[in-house]
Amino acid sequence: MLFYIAFVKKSFVGCLDTNKEGVYGVSRENSCANELANFEWSILIIMLIWNFINFGIPFVMKQLNDYKRRSLYNKNLMKSDDH
Repeated sequence: MLFYIAFVKKSFVGCLDTNKEGVYGVSRENSCANELANFEWSILIIMLIWNFINFGIPFVMKQLNDYKRRSLYNKNLMKSDDH
């Protein structure tokens, strides 16, 4: 997709561009640098979210399991102190 936006799209379809009034339209006169930059930002944001999901959720689950283990240990310790 990046290759298409960077090199092919201008020749076949044209690139999104703004005119003097700020209205978007399709133009074959400019490069697709703005579209390419927007697409790259989208990829970056999606990858950051994906990395948070892949690394954040296991970390949170480990912290939760450690908390449960400590809680159970303290509960058992309190029971053994009562006897």
